[in-house]
Amino acid sequence: MGKIGRPQNEVNAMKYENFLKRGFRFNRRVSRASKSELINLINCENGIKHTFLPNREKQLSEIKGRLIKAIELIIKNNHLDKINEKALSDLSIEVNNANSSSDINKIVESGLYFSQENK
Repeated sequence: MGKIGRPQNEVNAMKYENFLKRGFRFNRRVSRASKSELINLINCENGIKHTFLPNREKQLSEIKGRLIKAIELIIKNNHLDKINEKALSDLSIEVNNANSSSDINKIVESGLYFSQENK
């Protein structure tokens, strides 16, 4: 991912957190959503590494798993129309193919759009 300004990274991370919250509200046993997950990945991609954080691949894998869980919970618990349900199902495939925080940002934007009627 190219170096995007810090304010834009914060905005993208907040969108990520909001999307996860839409799904995780249906299952309180899932750990709370946090924008720092995406910020840490972005920092790692930009060469800012912390020894206490896992490597980029592991961070990306954990984010992808949380996105898939949120998508599953939204589909299961919201009364989506068929178009939005299909779009969110297709996003799960995109999540599996994501390779960077940039890909995650695009997926989150779509996820927010297709789940917005169900706030």
